[in-house]
Amino acid sequence: MSARGFVVVLCTAGLLPGCEFVNVHQLVEGGLRAGAMQLPVGPEEEIAYGGAVAVQVVARYGGLDKTPELVEYVNLVGEALAIHSPRPELPYHFAILNTDEVNAVSAPGGYVFITRGALKACRTEAELAGILAHEIAHIAAGHAVKILQNLKSKQAIADSTGWKSTAVFGQIVDGFLDDYMTKGLPQDDEFEADRIGTAILARVGWAPDGLRTLLSRLAAGRTAESKDRFYGTHPDTGARVSRIDALLPGYKDKDGVTLELRFRDRTASLAKRVGHVH
Repeated sequence: MSARGFVVVLCTAGLLPGCEFVNVHQLVEGGLRAGAMQLPVGPEEEIAYGGAVAVQVVARYGGLDKTPELVEYVNLVGEALAIHSPRPELPYHFAILNTDEVNAVSAPGGYVFITRGALKACRTEAELAGILAHEIAHIAAGHAVKILQNLKSKQAIADSTGWKSTAVFGQIVDGFLDDYMTKGLPQDDEFEADRIGTAILARVGWAPDGLRTLLSRLAAGRTAESKDRFYGTHPDTGARVSRIDALLPGYKDKDGVTLELRFRDRTASLAKRVGHVH
C-alpha cells in the first residue's frame, strides 16, 4: 500500500461520527469568489509558479532537512490533512526547511514547508498538524494566487499563454517573492487560514486546538530580541489565539467532550519521532 493510501485508511478510521464539523469547503468559497474579477490563474499555471517559488524558499532558508524519519512523518501528517482539504486534487509536497528559525511557509500549487525549529517547538502531533493545516488552508483559499493575479494584472497578461514567456514568468516569480517573503500575507488571510486550518484539523480527527496551543506557547516564550520572520509576517499571536478560542466551542461531540480528550495518545508518537533532533 502506498503512503497516501495508508494515510487514507488512518484518516477514515480516525473520523468521529456525530461530531459537528465546520464545512471547510464553504469556508473558502468567499475568498475564491473575491478574486474572480482579476486575471485568472489556472491550475497548471499555479503549480508552475509554485514550483519556482518553492525552489527559492528552500534556498532562502538554507536547504532541506532530509532526515528520513522526520520527512516521512511530516508527509504522513500533511497528506492526512491534504486529502480532507477543499483542494485534495492538488499534488501536495511537504518538506522540512533546514533552519532552527520557527516558521512555516506555503507556495502556490501545494507546496508546504515547516522549519526544523517549528518542528522542534511542537509538543504534540496535533500541534504539528495544526501548523501544516494552516499552510494547507492558505493554498485552499487561494491566498497566494491572489498575489499572482495582481502581478499578472500589472504585467497586463490578459491571455492564457502569456505566463509561459520566460521573461514574464521570471518577473512574476521575483515580484511574488519580494511581496510574500518580506511582507507576508494580509492579516485577514492569516486569520482565515487559522479558521479553515482548524476546521481541517478537526475534520481529520486531531485535537482542534492544536494550532492554538502552539501559538499560545510561542507567544508566551517570545522575547524582545526575537528576529524570527514568523512574527514580522503574521498578525499578533495573541489575537490569533483569541480568534481560535472563539471557534473551539463548536468542535465537540454530542456528549460535550472535546476531541482533544480522545486523541491525547497521539502525543507520544511526536515525542518519539522528533526527540533526537532536540
